[in-house]
Amino acid sequence: MPRLQNEALLALNEARIQARQFGSSLYNTIYEGTTPESPLRRYLIDYCIKSTRDIQCPKHYPAELLVDIINGTRAEKRTDGEGTNRWVMSKDDLIESYFVDEEESRQHRHNLLKEVELRQAEEESALEASTSGRAGQDESDEDASADFTWDEAFFAGLV
Repeated sequence: MPRLQNEALLALNEARIQARQFGSSLYNTIYEGTTPESPLRRYLIDYCIKSTRDIQCPKHYPAELLVDIINGTRAEKRTDGEGTNRWVMSKDDLIESYFVDEEESRQHRHNLLKEVELRQAEEESALEASTSGRAGQDESDEDASADFTWDEAFFAGLV
């Protein structure tokens, strides 16, 4: 049986090299058909940890695989000499590197405010144009609709 497992792993690896990736449907198949200590699972976990591809759709991954990827990444970090059981910030991991750019945020708010002001001006302009168009109608029209209120005009879609 070990020889068959090794041959299957070699074939799988060759297919991965040819396709340049695993299909995510294969992840479920591997996890459904193997035990937690399976060499095939270890191979898949290591592949996922070392892959440069981002996980685009987590729902296509078995939850157990995602946990194994996280745990494997942590174990790898601990064995490379840098890891510890608690997070210690290095000089490269300065807290400031997590700050939000205040100037960029201020500029974004300024741009949003300008956009709102522009839309309000456009709406006021359109309202003014529609009301001035009504002023030039016949006097007979105005007499006939003298009892027509602004609320009625609004709900009738005239304004």
